[in-house]
Amino acid sequence: MIPFFMLPSCVQHQGKDIKKRQTEVILSQINLLLNELNRQDFHVILEKPNTSNQIVLKNTFINEKPAKLVLDTGASSSFISKKHLKHFHLEKYDYLEGRNPTFKLAFGDKSSDTFPTLANEFRIGGLVFNSWPFVADRSSLNHGLLGIDFLCFTNAVIFCRTGLIGLSKSHRPVQNLDVMLKEFGYVEIQALVPDEFEKKGVNIKWKENGKIESLTSNVFFLPFYFEGVEGVALLDTGAPFTYIDWNLAKSRNLKISFDSALAKDIKGNIERLSVTKIKDFSIGDYRIGNQNVGVAKLFKEKKYAHLNSRTRVLGIIGFDTLINHNAIIDVGNKT
Repeated sequence: MIPFFMLPSCVQHQGKDIKKRQTEVILSQINLLLNELNRQDFHVILEKPNTSNQIVLKNTFINEKPAKLVLDTGASSSFISKKHLKHFHLEKYDYLEGRNPTFKLAFGDKSSDTFPTLANEFRIGGLVFNSWPFVADRSSLNHGLLGIDFLCFTNAVIFCRTGLIGLSKSHRPVQNLDVMLKEFGYVEIQALVPDEFEKKGVNIKWKENGKIESLTSNVFFLPFYFEGVEGVALLDTGAPFTYIDWNLAKSRNLKISFDSALAKDIKGNIERLSVTKIKDFSIGDYRIGNQNVGVAKLFKEKKYAHLNSRTRVLGIIGFDTLINHNAIIDVGNKT
């Protein structure tokens, strides 16, 4: 499990002066946290969230070519768009006895229209990796996505509102961050992997310095409650909006309308955003109350439709919610 922190609603006030003071307090807290990260040998980079509610990592290089990668905790692997393979001097790379693997996606769906590739050098900020595995597919945004595999490998700490990202140079998770955040008034929420997904992590193998290396990772979920329904939701920094499942919204008789904004659905298709309002909305012990959320058809399989499971997947916690509530994600501490 990974710790996930959100600033409690009791410190959210109205009024410009109060919001200004709140911002000053948050910045002073972040400075203390950054000093602690630096002390523990973390490399820190800054990529402010853009107007599309995403963090696009621009100070990255794949085989010495500049790249733009979306930071995506909802991606089981790091992906590169097939159309950019030649640009980055990437080639098809076979393993598992020469056969292409079938990759499991966040909700258990399978994707066979993919193949692994290996960057001889991957550079992000001041960190250089002599090799890094990517998965090539045709639907990646920008040049691609930097997924949970890389974030687990670097024990990343993500400050969602500011776009500050700490990456461990010592390969050790950050220590005592939870103590500092609780002193600042944050609520800690334990992330988890439901039983339905625990065996669907991605294992990537590659050769480095004559040795076969491997990394197994999985996406994470948070306890999620609304309208009397209990379950979990995918923690997804790559999703601009928070979503609930369409069939679930219909089963709760929620009114669905179209927003003026255009958004990409889960499959990458651009369409007008379908929205609804949910009440008594909580993530773990952190109560949010009323909120407008997107509505999308998230699942192909009906096995997630049962109502009595505490690990029923209800939706996606997108970057809008994470930014608005000043969330901090500590990927490295899996306790």
